[in-house]
Amino acid sequence: MTEVVVVDDFSKTSIETEIKEKAPSHAITNVTFIRHPENLGAGAARNNGLAQVSYPFVLFIDSDDQIGEAFEPVLESFMTFDGPFDFGMFRHVDTRELFWGRKQGLPVDEMNWQKLEPMDRPTLMTKKEHRMMAQVSAYPWNKLYRTEFLRAHKIRCTEIPVHNDIELHWSSFICADNVLYTHDIGLTHVVNDNGNRITNRKNSERLRVFEAMENVLKRFDNLQDSAATPQA
Repeated sequence: MTEVVVVDDFSKTSIETEIKEKAPSHAITNVTFIRHPENLGAGAARNNGLAQVSYPFVLFIDSDDQIGEAFEPVLESFMTFDGPFDFGMFRHVDTRELFWGRKQGLPVDEMNWQKLEPMDRPTLMTKKEHRMMAQVSAYPWNKLYRTEFLRAHKIRCTEIPVHNDIELHWSSFICADNVLYTHDIGLTHVVNDNGNRITNRKNSERLRVFEAMENVLKRFDNLQDSAATPQA
């Protein structure tokens, strides 16, 4: 069974009303709607959505992401993986990047993905691969998380206008023991150069990235301190 949590970050028209008017009733079962009383940003939306999740796995999807044909098989392969894992990563493509007329992911991301050996099933990363893949773009929507993993480590998004997913991304890699990967492409990230989404913002809000990084640094320092403390 699938659980869907829709967080409406104070849109002009209620998303819940719009969906219920357009979608057949059988298509919106097991859906929880949350509407913010004011615009709080994507970080708050993800945090509040996560608080409502009861399913053992969670995936964050933004409105500018298009689900691909491999999306459901990828998630199913993660959820049925025979062994423990904290989260799984799948590849994505980005409408800004073209190679020989075909969409691909961001260049640095693609370079790192090419260093991972393609496998015919989800595979656990080695520690070296784990450190390498922490350097890909800090997106929340190319990872399937164990809900309990996020909650046990109190992993969250920074509630700032942009860069809110940096804390989620890096904290996940810092805390995770087992990370799965698959080369299958799950979705397409759609970027409109003339749009007004977070990707398009280029003003001083971008400087608030340091707030997200400060939280990550604190978590990393705590991890280092714990590792250096002798065990009784």
